[in-house]
Amino acid sequence: MASAMSIAQKRKQSIVRKTPRTSGKGLPSRIGSKKLPGTRIKKGHRYAPGTLALKEIRKCQKESLLYIKKTPFARLIKELVIDQAYIPLRIQASALGVLQEYAESLLDNTPLLLDNEQDDDKQDKDEQEQDKQDQDVRDQDVQGRDFQASYNQEELDDDSSDDKQTLKQRLEAYANELVAAAHALTVAKERSEDSLRLAQETLEGDAKKIARQFHR
Repeated sequence: MASAMSIAQKRKQSIVRKTPRTSGKGLPSRIGSKKLPGTRIKKGHRYAPGTLALKEIRKCQKESLLYIKKTPFARLIKELVIDQAYIPLRIQASALGVLQEYAESLLDNTPLLLDNEQDDDKQDKDEQEQDKQDQDVRDQDVQGRDFQASYNQEELDDDSSDDKQTLKQRLEAYANELVAAAHALTVAKERSEDSLRLAQETLEGDAKKIARQFHR
């Protein structure tokens, strides 16, 4: 009898019991669950509409490269010079480079003007910015006249052996080039204002497109 009880106790102890099912952090609570805990996909940063466009503009402004290609700009300047002088004049590559840098410098403060475009009243900083641009235009004109005067004086000193009639013709040609360059600067300023409005419309259109894509 005692031996039979001891055999039954040993058999009972040898039975392996199943561990209770627990819902810990490392195990899923349900077998058929699709998502595992700890596998959440992190979404990327979402920018406001138009923010990336403004960042691209500021990045381009910090670079020293020219925004417009040299060949189309040179073609435009030559067409304007021919329209004013009615004769094909030669323009140095350095002069075209100076004109292009000056024309693109008028677009440096485009984001500031765009940010304040929606204000009903014109603020003081807008007036100061406009005065600053006008002063830069006047300074550039003065520097251009001084440079041209010194250049003409050097040409006169180098060509002292030339005939007076030849020098007179060359001076007249330089004067015509100066008039054409001044007109080209005026046209470039007017076109920069048009490009400013075009840039604003483009930015607004891009912002609306981005907003529509996010709201789909």
